[in-house]
Amino acid sequence: MGKFRRIGGGFLIAAVLGITVPGCGNDAVSDSPQVLNITPDEGGMAVPLNANVIVTFDLPMDAVTIEGTTNFSLLKESTAFSPAGALTYNDSTFKAVFDPTLNLEPETLYRVTLTRGIRGENGEALVREYTWTFRTGAAPLNVIATRPLEGAVSVALNGNVMAVFNDAMDPATMTAETVTLEGPGGAAVSGTVSYNESTRTVTFDPSSDLATETTYLVRLTTGIKDLVGNPLVREVTFSFMTGADYPVDNVPPSFAGAVSAVADGSDAIMLTWVAATDNLIPESEIVYLIFGAEASGAEDYTTPTYTTAPGDTAYTATGLTGNTEYFFVVAARDRSGNISQTIVERSTFTEP
Repeated sequence: MGKFRRIGGGFLIAAVLGITVPGCGNDAVSDSPQVLNITPDEGGMAVPLNANVIVTFDLPMDAVTIEGTTNFSLLKESTAFSPAGALTYNDSTFKAVFDPTLNLEPETLYRVTLTRGIRGENGEALVREYTWTFRTGAAPLNVIATRPLEGAVSVALNGNVMAVFNDAMDPATMTAETVTLEGPGGAAVSGTVSYNESTRTVTFDPSSDLATETTYLVRLTTGIKDLVGNPLVREVTFSFMTGADYPVDNVPPSFAGAVSAVADGSDAIMLTWVAATDNLIPESEIVYLIFGAEASGAEDYTTPTYTTAPGDTAYTATGLTGNTEYFFVVAARDRSGNISQTIVERSTFTEP
């Protein structure tokens, strides 16, 4: 945590920004508020992606000049993109906290700026504008996609279970103990585990067909490690339900992706597409998965942001932030859990 301290009527910014702010002399007393502590530190490296930005002031502050304003900003340095999030001020601790809605981007330089529009309860402006930068660390080792998806239904009885990682993995850590499939009551399902280095994908191949209309749980433990020995950031589990004894189906729907993304007010965006086709089921039974993000290419394909009703060819994403660009990828899923592979990203800004 970076620290600041007040000396006489001037301000010495200790250790963090390395800048001395002149005052009126040691006998004077300034009523202008200043920053005492910051998190992350100035020049901080490998900052966690889920970090909040926290600023502690030395005097009670006017929350109106902090919350819901541009006086306190967090920007991605290279593009001036401002992540969405909640900015709050605590009267009892004199702390302002910015909590990003989504994780920050990995290995990215961010800049925090506090303008002199921020004022104390006494009406005095900050002694000066404060600004500093920090850099986030690498993305923690994690699963970025699964097949079937979490909560998938009507999954094929003879299908394999797959998980894709965000880094090259140590194949020796992919074992029957670290990659498991469990049936009702936690009963272990026998099968073989394999790892594809080129796609960073682990596959569990059950020894026999799964039971019909049964819920299964996949478990990936922290015993799984990457090539330099880093374990999964957390144990990963996801569940799915098999379907009836349908014909074997390993063919995903044919789908061209979203056609358009159009703002629908300040908090909603409407997506449209042409219906997908499938080798076994009618268009009316195809479900669409919508993956959203606030940066291009940042969609998390592990879990869809929205899921449509079967047969829909449009969806309105709601609860968004005004005057903000959002990115979307739409995929089609059949009753066996097969998902279209075409990735077409559409984006637009919500209205101010």
